[in-house]
Amino acid sequence: MEIILERKAKRHLRNAFLVLVIVIIISIIPAVKWGWVEVLYYLAGIVMPFITLASVYLILANFKLQQRMLQLQKEEIQNTQVEVKRQNKTISKQRFDNTFFKLIDQLGKNYTSVIDLESNHFKNVQNKLKEEVVKGFENKKMEDSKNEPKAVVKIIYNACLDTELKYLGLGLGNAYSYFLQSLKLLMYSQMFLNKEEVIYYFDFILIELSDDVLSLILYRIIYDDEKSVIEFLDSNNLVSKINSGQAPIDFNQSRSIWNYIVQNAGNLDPYSLGKFI
Repeated sequence: MEIILERKAKRHLRNAFLVLVIVIIISIIPAVKWGWVEVLYYLAGIVMPFITLASVYLILANFKLQQRMLQLQKEEIQNTQVEVKRQNKTISKQRFDNTFFKLIDQLGKNYTSVIDLESNHFKNVQNKLKEEVVKGFENKKMEDSKNEPKAVVKIIYNACLDTELKYLGLGLGNAYSYFLQSLKLLMYSQMFLNKEEVIYYFDFILIELSDDVLSLILYRIIYDDEKSVIEFLDSNNLVSKINSGQAPIDFNQSRSIWNYIVQNAGNLDPYSLGKFI
């Protein structure tokens, strides 16, 4: 591109020179019978305006060429920036893939090790949690419909609390830790992952776990009041993927309860704020 611009500059200069030569030749023709002094004065009067015009022409041509060169440099810088961003995204994506799938592998191994020791472990924990939720509904007089989601969240919290007396951490062990690490890595990688890619990677997590484990994890997230995780699940419509119809409360059918959880994430513990007392 610089070679093309250089050729254009030379062409403008050549054109200006040719015009000047033609003007001089034409100007000399009527003055062939004059003396040299008269001819020189005559040429000075005739040629100088054309020299001035040629100078202006060259200045304008040079200005346009400089503008074009600056534009090309700007485009080149922009293209370089785009390429650098693309390379950085590729590198970040590779790092993400390596870390993410290592966590997924650990998650799967941990889940398998628990199942190998007790095949119905997670199912038993979920049944216990469901039992405590049912007790909560039976023992607590529900408030009016306006406050129902708030009361249900307290029932969920108490059910998790009572289940923990028998199954610490809702019996999830390290599976919950690996799940949370994988999910948070996915959250922090949204700067180079679009929504479709987030869902794509999230499905890899789901493949490793059964429905009862996913249900327990969702309740543990609510119980631990993981604000950023709750908001991430909601904004990417991922709750329906981990919420089982066999869970104590089906949030797909009870959207008002889930919406309340999202709106109050970070302040869900009923006892720390005295909301329900």
